[in-house]
Amino acid sequence: MLPAPKTVLVFEAHSDDMVIGMGGLVKLLSSAGVKVIACTMTKGETAHAPGQEKSIVETRRDEGSRADKVIGVNEHLFLDHGCQALVNDRPTYQEVVGIIRRNRPDWVFTHGPH
Repeated sequence: MLPAPKTVLVFEAHSDDMVIGMGGLVKLLSSAGVKVIACTMTKGETAHAPGQEKSIVETRRDEGSRADKVIGVNEHLFLDHGCQALVNDRPTYQEVVGIIRRNRPDWVFTHGPH
């Protein structure tokens, strides 16, 4: 059995991935007093309905922030990578390592490889 975490960091590609994929676990952890930090890697600008092109990034951040309150996220970092332009390069790697080092999470969650 793993020791109970004090801090959990969740990396997600888009602002709704965590809620859809593991919102129940986040709520359970936050209800147990675990500090939950979310990190959205992309702006999500390519997911929109016609006519929302100019407001979709703000809308998605607002929706993500409102969902955070429901499931108990303590802090949410929104990065500005392009939705279809996120790459595994040295600057992105260093950005992620910096986030991990600053927050020192006990557990880290993210997407699977596929």
